[in-house]
Amino acid sequence: MKNKFKKQKGQALILIALGIIGLVGITALAIDGGNAFSQRRHAQNAADTAALAGAQELIRSYDGSSGHSWDSAAKQIASENGYTNNPPLMTVTVHYPPIAGCNGAIPILKDNPTDLVENPNYYVQVIINQEVPTYFASVIGISSTHSCVDAIAKAEPLPPGLAGNSIIVMGNCPSLSIDISGAGNSGGVEAINGGIFINASDDNNGCALNPGNSAGAIGIRATGGCATCVITSVGSYNYAGDPLIDPVTTGFNGGVQIGDPLAYIPEPQCTGNGSLTGTTYHPGNFDGSALGGGLYSPGIYCITGDVILSGQQLLYGQGIVLYFINGGLRFTGNSAIQISAPTSDNCFPENGDPTASCTYRGIAIFSARDNTSIIEIRGNGGNAVTGTIYALSGIVQGKGGGVDPNDTDVIGQIICKELIGTGNGSFKVDYYMGDYGNVLGITNLTK
Repeated sequence: MKNKFKKQKGQALILIALGIIGLVGITALAIDGGNAFSQRRHAQNAADTAALAGAQELIRSYDGSSGHSWDSAAKQIASENGYTNNPPLMTVTVHYPPIAGCNGAIPILKDNPTDLVENPNYYVQVIINQEVPTYFASVIGISSTHSCVDAIAKAEPLPPGLAGNSIIVMGNCPSLSIDISGAGNSGGVEAINGGIFINASDDNNGCALNPGNSAGAIGIRATGGCATCVITSVGSYNYAGDPLIDPVTTGFNGGVQIGDPLAYIPEPQCTGNGSLTGTTYHPGNFDGSALGGGLYSPGIYCITGDVILSGQQLLYGQGIVLYFINGGLRFTGNSAIQISAPTSDNCFPENGDPTASCTYRGIAIFSARDNTSIIEIRGNGGNAVTGTIYALSGIVQGKGGGVDPNDTDVIGQIICKELIGTGNGSFKVDYYMGDYGNVLGITNLTK
């Protein structure tokens, strides 16, 4: 009797093959999808940092310290993160002002929807398009996936008087703005790679600047060969004929004094008390008498009363803000300070409120706006402060102990009511803004 059922040889192989294709598809979705997500996240981080770099360079073009190289600055950072313009597989484009982004529309800012429309020339945009190759999806005909990310960063022009100046002195006559007091043969105040801004309405008697009278002293100088390496004054007195004062460009802002150049930055706050572990300090509220030499961890230190360093004490740390509510900073013996301000690499958190060190990127010392105390600076052979020293109502005094100009170096900027240079060494302030977020007016507005 013949078998009524035909043999079904080979059907199992077909089912297995179809199953394998299905498994490959699921694997492709898991592995290639995960890889595409990871690549997109990495590209977004690269676009964010590139946009910030472009905005920083744009600000330098505002103050005359660089040309319009925002495009190359942004592309260099993107390249360092692995994203180089290489069509058609990858395109990296920089736009100023921004254009329609990945979603085909001009970005809408959540916090300030109209700002980008009203001030388009304040923003730098980076767009990264790339084809991400697949590992398993090519089996089912998908050789790559497309990814597009964009980021914008804001670069507001700096307030009047802030751009390009190593030293900004806000006091007014009859009080002195800069006083060379007790300086030796090499003594004086010198702005490097930036200018000196005098806010005094000094019109007829030379009441703002006292260069001292020591033979061979440098007096008051602005050097470095840059376009902004000059002394600028609101007043009309130009100190012509004084060999210890560079010529003064007069009548800035039509002879009208400028206001607080950092008025838009709130005074810092600390949410709890600081602490000391061994010789390492941790941020928070402190009585000045409890602070001394040692390592200062990144963060904000809210200080009441004078901090007095003595003997061989060294106060040092990176990413810190010393906020003097009242009182100031003093040195005796061979003590010194070596600190740097917060940057985007070591500040926290990124919420922009008064308790966040990221709000004070670039500010190393912040004296309360009504604090009239003296902030002494002494490096004793090294750069004392990297960042801005801000003492709107106070006195900043460079206190050097020898002829080495590095004894009192500041790498950044000084904003104060009065500046005093003392000691044998010259008090030099080397203009550098660096990654000083809020001081530079840079805001990451990635969408």
